Amino acid sequence: MLTLMLVLSATAGDQRWGTERYLRPQGGVSAWAGSSGGTSTALSVGAVGGMYYWQNASRAPIIQGQARAQGSKVFGSGVSGTDIHVGNFIGPSWSALMLQTGPDVFWNEYQFGATTLAPTLGLGWPLMASTGLGVVSVSAGVEPAWFISSERPSVDWSSQSLPGLGDEFTYSVGAGVSVDPARLSLSYRHTVTAFGAQKGLGVGLKIGR
Repeated sequence: MLTLMLVLSATAGDQRWGTERYLRPQGGVSAWAGSSGGTSTALSVGAVGGMYYWQNASRAPIIQGQARAQGSKVFGSGVSGTDIHVGNFIGPSWSALMLQTGPDVFWNEYQFGATTLAPTLGLGWPLMASTGLGVVSVSAGVEPAWFISSERPSVDWSSQSLPGLGDEFTYSVGAGVSVDPARLSLSYRHTVTAFGAQKGLGVGLKIGR
């Protein structure tokens, strides 16, 4: 509720907040490593859009956030899927470090060969950290997720080599390079599911402000 109020305040032109809307394409490669062995790969194509908002203040830390909607399709030989996310993330920012967290509502379904991940509505809650080093930025995060409506089984964490919590758990890292007027970003996500690991390598391109 607090982050929604901040977004509405920024959209209404409150001088205490600055805003920047964005829309950009995304693409990449998705791989599925099933618990029974074998790997399936596919292409991922989609887009992400939303609004960055930040506090107009002279002393750090300032509050920054983003409200975003994101969708992608996965397709390949024996592979298909749809992934939709709507979230709002907020947190403190210093000169070289930004922390953000917030709700991420998602819906997805996947088919990897003989493995089917049933259509699922869920709630993720990522914790993300990023830092900027001149024209280069790096980020890392974790995201536990809980199913709201699904026939998909939850992860049995006692049988996993990686730590986690929730019904599924995602690790992510990313890097970006900004050379005006363009920004190129790369990201990697590793999601632990009850059926195995879903891995995604993504590419994003932004041109202009």
